Amino acid sequence: MNSDIGSNVCYNISQLPDGTVFVSNNSGLQRFDGKYFESFEKRGKGMSVSSSVYDQTGRLWANTFHGDIYYLEGDSLLRHPISDSLRELTQFFLLNDTFYLTTKRKIFRYDPDGNKFNLLQTPDLLIVCLFEVGKNNYALFFNTTKSNLVLLNLRSGEMELISLDVLPLSRTIPFSLNGETFLFSVNDRTVYRGRDVVQKRSSYPVSLSYEGKITYVTALGDRIAVCGVNGIRLFDRMGGNELCLLKNVQVTHAIQDHEGNYLVSSSSHGLIVIPDISAYHIDYSNYLKEETIISSVQINNQLVHGTNAGLLLRHDLVKHQIDTLRISNRSEVSALSYNQWNNKLYVYSDDLFVVDYESLHVEKRVMFTSTKAIAHTNELTLIGTWDGVYQLHEPESGLISDKGWSLSLTGLNDGTFLWSCKKGLYKIDRSLYVNPVRIKSEEPITNIRCMKQHSDGMLYCIANFNQLVRYDIRANTFEKIYEDEEKLLNGFFLTERDTVILYGKKGAKFLSLTKPQTPPLFRNRLQGIFKDNIRYMYEGNGNMYFVHDNAVSVLPGILAKNRVQPQLSFFVKNGSFQLEKGVYTSEFEKNAIRIEVEVANTIRSQGETRLFYRVPKLSGDWKPVSGANHEIFLERLPPGKYTIEFFATNEDGVESRVYSFPVRITPPFYLTFWFILGVLLVLFVTIVLLVRFFVRRANRKALERLQKQKLETRVLNAELTAIRSQMNPHFIFNVLTAIQSKVIEGKADEAYKNIGDFATLIRNVLDKSGKEFISLNDEITLIKNYVSLENSRLNDPIQLVIDIDDQDYFDEINIPTLITQPFVENSIKHGFPAQKKGKRIEMQIKRETDGFVIAIKDNGVGIGSTVKTKSNAHQSFALEAMKKRIQALKKTSRYQVELTITSGKEEGTTVTLYFTWNN
Repeated sequence: MNSDIGSNVCYNISQLPDGTVFVSNNSGLQRFDGKYFESFEKRGKGMSVSSSVYDQTGRLWANTFHGDIYYLEGDSLLRHPISDSLRELTQFFLLNDTFYLTTKRKIFRYDPDGNKFNLLQTPDLLIVCLFEVGKNNYALFFNTTKSNLVLLNLRSGEMELISLDVLPLSRTIPFSLNGETFLFSVNDRTVYRGRDVVQKRSSYPVSLSYEGKITYVTALGDRIAVCGVNGIRLFDRMGGNELCLLKNVQVTHAIQDHEGNYLVSSSSHGLIVIPDISAYHIDYSNYLKEETIISSVQINNQLVHGTNAGLLLRHDLVKHQIDTLRISNRSEVSALSYNQWNNKLYVYSDDLFVVDYESLHVEKRVMFTSTKAIAHTNELTLIGTWDGVYQLHEPESGLISDKGWSLSLTGLNDGTFLWSCKKGLYKIDRSLYVNPVRIKSEEPITNIRCMKQHSDGMLYCIANFNQLVRYDIRANTFEKIYEDEEKLLNGFFLTERDTVILYGKKGAKFLSLTKPQTPPLFRNRLQGIFKDNIRYMYEGNGNMYFVHDNAVSVLPGILAKNRVQPQLSFFVKNGSFQLEKGVYTSEFEKNAIRIEVEVANTIRSQGETRLFYRVPKLSGDWKPVSGANHEIFLERLPPGKYTIEFFATNEDGVESRVYSFPVRITPPFYLTFWFILGVLLVLFVTIVLLVRFFVRRANRKALERLQKQKLETRVLNAELTAIRSQMNPHFIFNVLTAIQSKVIEGKADEAYKNIGDFATLIRNVLDKSGKEFISLNDEITLIKNYVSLENSRLNDPIQLVIDIDDQDYFDEINIPTLITQPFVENSIKHGFPAQKKGKRIEMQIKRETDGFVIAIKDNGVGIGSTVKTKSNAHQSFALEAMKKRIQALKKTSRYQVELTITSGKEEGTTVTLYFTWNN
C-alpha cells in the first residue's frame, strides 16, 4: 500500500457509487477513498493502466495499453482470461446496464453470470464508438473501402448506412448531458445529438473551439467539458465558452464526483481536485520576467511579495490590481514585515527600507547586514540578523543579543518576542532581557523556523525542516505534531477550523490539530493547486492563496464547511434475511439481521460521521449506530412489514436524507392468513351448528310452551264461556221475574212493552255474549236497556247516570263483554230495598295514563247491611262469577283488570274496575 498517488502521469478517473475514486496511471491502478491512496500495481509489461470503469454489477474493470483486461475482486486485481486473445488497445462502454468491450474491429458483450465476454456478430469494419439513445444501444462503424458510416442496433441487429454529412469521419467521443446522449466529433470539434445521428439528420451541430490536442470530452454538471493538452474548456449547451480551467495542464480525463468536486487526471500534474470551478491561477510572469518570489506577507486583502532581484510586488485581491516598487536591481528581498501600528512596510534588501504602505514609496533606509527576520509589537521593532538580534531605533539600532545566526523572530500577544537562532530558542521580554528557553522534549528540537501563535495561545513552528511542533509557552513543553518523510517543508498555515496546512516543495498537506495522529489528507496538487512548490499561503475573502515562484493559485472554499449531504449504502451480513422483490425477507422463527452501514467516501468531509437508526413501527426514537464497522443487529422482530430508517450527520452538522431499508417477517403457520381463515371457518361452522341446535331446541320448547298456552287459553276461554253461560241465565231469570210481576199485577200493556224490550235485550245479549270483547258504547246501551227493564217493575224507578270524560277516546275502546252488568244488577237487587226512595246508580268512566277506570256507585244500603240481612248462601252469584272471570282475563286479555269494592253502612257501594294496558 502506498500513501502517494504513485505517478503524475494519469490517464483516467472513475468513481464507484460508494464514493471511492480509482485513478489509472503509468504505475498501475490507485484507489482513493478521500483520505488515502492504495496502489494495485502490475510490474513489468502492461503496468500502465489506460482506463477503468465499473459494470452493471458494480465490479470495477481496468485495461492496459497492451490489451490486458483486469477486474477488481475485493482487494485483488485479477487478470481476465479474455486478455490472452486480445493484443490491442481496448475500450469499455456501459450502455443501458449492458457492459461492452471493444477492440479495433470487435465488440464483446459481458455476461456477469458466467464472468465472460461474448463476441457479437458485427461487420468487419473500424469501430468509431458505441452510444445509447433511449433504450437502444448502437455501434458506429466506418467503412474505409466505401468511405461511409454504418450504424448497428446492438439490440435488434439492424444495420443502416448513414451519410458522412450527418457525422464527419473522425474520432468520435460519446457523452451524456442532462440524460441525453451527444457525440463529439474531434475532427471538426462539433457536437451532435445521438438521436439525430440515428434518425440521419444533422439539426443540432454545435461547434466548440479548443486550441491543441483533445483527449476527452464529457459533461461536468450542465456544462460540456473539453479536455486536452491546454487544460479544460467549459461550454454551455449552445457552445458558449464559459470558463477555462488548468491552462497549459495536459488533462486526460475529468469527472464530477458525488460532492460536486471536479476530479481531473493529467499526464503532467497527476490528480487534481477542484472543489469550485471558480478556482483560478494568477501568473506574475509579465511583472517578474526572470525573477522569482522568495518572500511574502499578507496585509488585509493584499499580498506583498519580494523577489530575488529586489522587486516589491503588491497585489490587491479585491480590486485585482498589481503595483510594483523596485528596491534594488541586484539584491534579493530576503525579509518582509508589516507594522500594523504605524502602517509601515519593512523591507530588507542589503539594507533595511521603511516603506509607506499606502503610497508604496521608501521613507527611510537603515544600514543592516544579512537580515533574516523582522518582528513588531505595539512598542518595539526587532531585527534578526546573521550575528544576532537588534532593536530598531530609527535611524540607529542597538544590539540585544549576539548569539548568532537568526532563523525566526515573532512578536507574541503579551508584547514579548520569541527568537530562534542556530544556538537555540530565546524569549525577549519587554525590557529586552534575553532568556534562553529550556526545551523539554523527548527528541531534539533544532532549527526552529516559521513561528506562529494560534488563537488558543499555543505557538506552532517548523523544526528540523520536517517537523510541525507545538510549544506550550506557559508549561514550557514541546510536542511534535507531525513529521514529514522528506525535509521539504517551507512553512505552514493555521486555520480557524483547527486545521494546519503544511506546504513545501511537493505541494500542500492538510492536517487536523484535533486528531494529529491522522495522516495528512491531500498532496500532489490535489485541490487544484497549480504547481507543486508552494513558498507561502494565505487565507482571505473565503479563498486560499498558494504562492509559487512566479504565480498564485486561488482556490475558493477549500476550508468552508461542507454542505453536501452524506450518502449511505447498506450491506446485509450473516443474517437469515434474503432479498425478495426488493424487500429483505425472513421467517419468524429464525429472523435475525445484521446490517452494515457505509458512508460514501468524500474528499471534503473528512471528520467523523455519526449514524442513527430507528424502526418506526416499533419505536420513534433515533438510536446511534455504534461500533467501528457501523453495524446494527436486530432479531426476533414480530411478523409484519417494517422499514428500518437511517440518517447520518457529518462533522459540519449536515444531515443526510433519511434512508429506508425494507424488511418483512413472514408469520408462523399459526399466524398465516390461510390458517387463521381456516380456524375462523371451522369456528363459524361450529357456531352455526350450535346456534341451529339451540334455536331448534328453543323453538321446540317455545312450541311446547305455545301449545301449552293454547291449551291453557282454551281452558280459560271455556271457563269464561261457562261463566258467561252461567251469568246470562241468571240475568234472564231476573228479567222474566220482573215481567211476571207485571202480569200478576194486571199491567198487561206494560208487560207487553217489557216483553218487547226484553226481546230486544235478549237479542243483543245473545249477539254480544258470544264475543270476548264488545265496544264500551254497546256495553252502556245494554246497561241502559237492562236498567229500563228493571225500572218497569219498580214503583220508585232507579236513576241511571253515566259520566264519560273523553267520549272520542272511549269510542275506540273495547271491554270484556257484560263486565259491568253484574255489578249494576247487584246494586238493584241487593243495594236498594223496596222502601228505598231516590235510588241512584252512577257510572263514571275516566281515562288514565296507562289505561282507564270504570266506577259503578249506588246510594243503596251498602254491603254491611246486606250481610246482616242475608246469609252467605244468598250472596250474589254474579259477583263470584265476575271475580273468576277477572282472574281469567289477567292471563289472556289485552288488559290487566283489577277490581276493588268499597262500601259503608247506609252509604252505598262503589265498584271500581281498573283497566291497565299490557305492554
